[in-house]
Amino acid sequence: MRNGEGVSLHGRSRSCYIVARAIRWMLAIVVPFFIRIGRIRVIGHGRLMAAAKNGRTMISTNHPSLLAETLLLGALVAPLYLRDTRRALWTMPDVRLLNAWHMPEGLRRELHCIVTDRRSSIRSGRAAIEAIHVLENGGTLVTHPEQGRTFGEANVREGRPLIKRNGRIMRDIGRSDVLKIAARAGVHILPGWIDVPYVREALSLPRCIWRLFTRNEVITISFREPPYFIEHPFDFELENKRLQDKIFNA
Repeated sequence: MRNGEGVSLHGRSRSCYIVARAIRWMLAIVVPFFIRIGRIRVIGHGRLMAAAKNGRTMISTNHPSLLAETLLLGALVAPLYLRDTRRALWTMPDVRLLNAWHMPEGLRRELHCIVTDRRSSIRSGRAAIEAIHVLENGGTLVTHPEQGRTFGEANVREGRPLIKRNGRIMRDIGRSDVLKIAARAGVHILPGWIDVPYVREALSLPRCIWRLFTRNEVITISFREPPYFIEHPFDFELENKRLQDKIFNA
């Protein structure tokens, strides 16, 4: 059974398991290198490590790119997941993104993907139920309440309002449902901020990787705000506003 304690051995594809382990090892080597040379800057790393180690935490950040949130964030907890794959972070990518990458179903499971589909309320609901199950069973889940990249096609097309504060910019998250998952699971929320120099370009993942290797630019991942619990009774509008404030301050 899939849960926060990892994927069971039953039905696992050995080849997908090997590929997933190889990806995690590669990131565990590459990301610290870029931290050492100053192209990746991490603030509040201890809070991220504690969230991954202790579990039952939803990490919620802005969504400026595909690289920082998809690969770099998870690689920052490599010291934990290389010893115990159950401590690897879970994510909720959209099925269209994974299909565009031609990612096999087995690899999606091994990389702790809870696949959602923002076009379908039924599929999104199933993904939310699975996310609650993962959190309740000790997993750590990364979510992005902007519902797509800040300047990605979906947010631009749907015209979600942009909010600017202190030189930072993200979409309004007033309609996001991610906090309903946290409220149902009764878990901590760790707000974070990710700053990439090319946020407005909405680059593809290969172009993000190329830019990391070829340009002397800095990606900053910060967790200045401590984890917190949702207040009871749950107030959807108030909690989304509270989360947005905390993400901006993270």
